[in-house]
Amino acid sequence: MDIGTKLRIAREEKRFSQNEVAEILGISQKTLSNIESGKSSLTINHLVIFCDIFKLNVLDLLQLADYDKMLNPIKKEQNPKPNELIQMQQKLIIEKDLRIKLLEEFNSQLMTTLNNGWRNLGSTSY
Repeated sequence: MDIGTKLRIAREEKRFSQNEVAEILGISQKTLSNIESGKSSLTINHLVIFCDIFKLNVLDLLQLADYDKMLNPIKKEQNPKPNELIQMQQKLIIEKDLRIKLLEEFNSQLMTTLNNGWRNLGSTSY
């Protein structure tokens, strides 16, 4: 299950409309619709806000692959063809690279936010 689908399910479970969530995130309803359908990507800042609103774990959302489904031919001992194994391997590599990129972006933005917070604390007079 991809991130957009997980976001849609979380939103619907909490009975929020796309308009309500889009307003909280500061984006248009159309943009949120595109994110949920996989046509657009979510920024790390929006992802963090979304996770905070719906009490989700960012790392859980980044679990993009349904590995059990992908590995079913191997588990069922159906003797997958070599090209099927290669396709599975390529999907796993792409998703691993995407998770790494998202985590690196998240870490970078988190560090920037923390650094700005510390600078602001240092400039506060008591």
